[in-house]
Parts: sequence; C-alpha cells; structure tokens
Amino acid sequence: MNFTCDNCQKRYSIADEKVRGKTVKVRCKNCQNVITVEGPAEEESTRVVSLADVERIRAQERSLAEPAAASAPAARTAPAPAPAPAPQTPWDDEPTRAAPLKPTGSPWFVMVRNKQEGPLDEGALREMIATGTVSGRSFFWQQGMADWKRGSDIPELAGLFAPPPAPE
Repeated sequence: MNFTCDNCQKRYSIADEKVRGKTVKVRCKNCQNVITVEGPAEEESTRVVSLADVERIRAQERSLAEPAAASAPAARTAPAPAPAPAPQTPWDDEPTRAAPLKPTGSPWFVMVRNKQEGPLDEGALREMIATGTVSGRSFFWQQGMADWKRGSDIPELAGLFAPPPAPE
C-alpha cells in the first residue's frame, strides 16, 4: 500500500499484509507528522499477477461456468450487440489522432521503475507516453479495477499506445 504524508507530501510504502484490516499510525520521517493509514479490508487484493496467472484464472472460471450453463440451456440468450466505436477526436495540441480517454472520473496510477506514480490525468499520461517513461507494457491501475493491468490490455488506454498514422 502506498500513501503520502498529509503535511509534506513525502511518499511511503508499506506491505498490505502489515495493515490489512487495520488502522495504523505512522510518523513521517521527514516532518514528524503522524499519518493515519487505513489498510485494505480482508477480502481486498491489490497484488500484481502475471498474464499467465490471469489466463489460468480465467480458464478456471470458464470451466466452472460451463457446467452451470449446460444444465440451464433455456437461460441462454443472444449476446448483446457491441456498442458502436466512439468517434476519434484529434487533440488541438497533438499531431496524432488518438481518441480521448473515456471520462471515468478517477485518476490513473502507473508503475515506473517499480515505483507507483500518480494520480495522473490524461494530459500527464500522454506526456509520460510521449517521453517514453511509460509504454503499453507498463502496469496501470484506477479505482474500481481489481488489479494492475498492462496499458495495452486496458481498452480506455490502448489507443494511446497505437503508432501515429502514416503521413499521406
């Protein structure tokens, strides 16, 4: 779990296991301010997993869901049609034709050299991508997501990593 001092904004990190289900008070080494840290609830998980682990878990979930679906064939319905893609809007200050991020209301966090950076808005993300600080292989997280994911695997961010269109 990552947190910052309310007084001097120094960043700290503490293992989830040490604060899970607890409220802990930590004294800032920089300004001596006492910081109250509420650990995640018992059932929450913010661990980073490999793509192979994610695929294995998905396969297990599918195999568990298949017998239930076979026993109730009347419950099956036709899949809903996919929503139409959003029109791409060019940004005034960027030469690329990347579509804007879908407004989610939550800022993004990204892992840079094994350190969490954020909260970041769309402009900051685009700047980090342009400078090469992050790429589609970098791990991103936003409130509401169960775990960190690679940017290229997140539909809202995948368009940011697409190569610019070829000049005509």
